[in-house]
Amino acid sequence: MKRIVYVLLTLIMSLGLITGCGTENASQGTKQETHTITDIGGAQVQLPTEVKRIADLWPANNQVVLMLGGADKLVATTQYVQTLPWFSHIYPGIKDIAAPDRFGFDVQLEELQKVKPEVIIVNSKKQAEQVRQGGFTAVQMEFTDYKGLRDVVTMTADILGDKAPGIAKEYIAYLDKNIGIAEAKTKSLSDAERPTVMHIASGENLLKVDGTKTIIDEWIRYAGGKNAI
Repeated sequence: MKRIVYVLLTLIMSLGLITGCGTENASQGTKQETHTITDIGGAQVQLPTEVKRIADLWPANNQVVLMLGGADKLVATTQYVQTLPWFSHIYPGIKDIAAPDRFGFDVQLEELQKVKPEVIIVNSKKQAEQVRQGGFTAVQMEFTDYKGLRDVVTMTADILGDKAPGIAKEYIAYLDKNIGIAEAKTKSLSDAERPTVMHIASGENLLKVDGTKTIIDEWIRYAGGKNAI
């Protein structure tokens, strides 16, 4: 059991490091360099090669932006992120930037207009449509497993540019290494030795639990357990 707890903590710590259109330059008469990425919703999104202003309205992805060295490019976050001590500890300035959402609900477009983001990261189709209708460039991201996590880290690094892609590769290698450690320690466990685990998703609703097709399910399985759901 101690071995299983150790492995689960290793995986959680690995996750914790991460649990605009091109415009014409009128003065130069030349077009700003751009590149195109495909987001999780299948949208082809054209972005400046050098993005300087990002609004990240997906709370979980704010830690990815910080991990990849993008703190100075973050011009908007969420109200929820600003309530979490971890973010303020890692990046004190996050308390002072815009938070144009209503705790995960509708985005206040007028607040976004004030900070002029070149790209807005969201994790729902509804939010993507809302900010695009407001004239902003949106990239929709989401993940439910480690493969999706790798894709999100890579896509976020592609948006940030600079040193971010290199940091992303280092993180993914670190993640894969820890997954390998976990699998090596638990692969020999028999079914009877694997504890059944229920992961409650929210302390506010004890009936909400994480089932299959979630990254929590992968945590449990890699750590040598079985999901109760």
